[in-house]
This record gives sequence, structure tokens and C-alpha cells, in this order.
Amino acid sequence: MRKKIVAGNWKMNCLKEEALALSVEILQLLKDETVKADVILLSPPFPYLSMVVEDVAVDGRFKVAAQNCSHKSSGAFTGEVAA
Repeated sequence: MRKKIVAGNWKMNCLKEEALALSVEILQLLKDETVKADVILLSPPFPYLSMVVEDVAVDGRFKVAAQNCSHKSSGAFTGEVAA
């Protein structure tokens, strides 16, 4: 059976404080509601990945994804982040 996924891609939006507030707000909004999803996926800008992971770790449905990963492990690939 397929898993139902709800995803939000923040693109390159939000400053640090805004990203923190948004992740906490999403967690609170979904805390008391029945979300018909097996996974809730948040994709914040790369600099805020670890912060958002810590914010949503209390709810096992939440996962955090990087938005842009290179298949290369290292090198001069402007704008890329190695997985």
C-alpha cells in the first residue's frame, strides 16, 4: 500500500527566526488535527535543516528533507550540497 505524504517546500524563503516560528507553528497546528498522512515532510532552506529537525522530532510523522543535493560527494559545484 502506498504511503500518503503531505509535503511543504519552503524554497529559499525564511530567515532563521521565521523558519523556527514556521516549524513550531506547523507542529502545533497538526498536533490536535487528524492529518490523513503517514508522513509530513518539511523542506526548509539548507542552513535551517538541523534546527527544523530538532523542532519536529517530537512527532514521528514529521520528516525533514534537503531541497537540493548533488550526486557528487565533493567538488566545486556552485549552489549544490552533497547528500
